[in-house]
Amino acid sequence: LLQDLKRHHDVSTVMTEAGPGLLRALLPSGLVDAALVFTAPLGFEPRTGRTPTPRDLLVDAGLHLAWTGRRETDRVEWWSRASLD
Repeated sequence: LLQDLKRHHDVSTVMTEAGPGLLRALLPSGLVDAALVFTAPLGFEPRTGRTPTPRDLLVDAGLHLAWTGRRETDRVEWWSRASLD
């Protein structure tokens, strides 16, 4: 769908709220140029083994960390491709 929007409808920006599953699905497409990632300070139990963190997924997709900050207790990170900086 995203590739069709880009190719046939001249859509250059799509914003979505994504959890880890959607993030894992979108990044390999090569269509993600930037990501604003909010990470809560609390984890959820039970954990079932190590899964890739958002940082791992973003680095593997060729994005790099451009900015970090805080929003209340959440850590906020802006990731982008080098061509967007």
